[in-house]
Amino acid sequence: MNIENLIRGEVTQSDLLNYYNATIVYDELPRSVNGYVFNYDSVNFIMINKNLSTYRRKKTILHELAHIE
Repeated sequence: MNIENLIRGEVTQSDLLNYYNATIVYDELPRSVNGYVFNYDSVNFIMINKNLSTYRRKKTILHELAHIE
């Protein structure tokens, strides 16, 4: 299972997050930061700037998933 499967619609975002033991957290981040990922206690946390547009959020989530992958 990987990001390509998500893009092709073969798996859902939830499926991929479960596979990578990841969770998405929306928070107020500095304007220059779209998002980042870190691992704590074997969980991958994907931090997303809550002030981003829906399109930018999706793009940032894909970018951060690529870091995990």
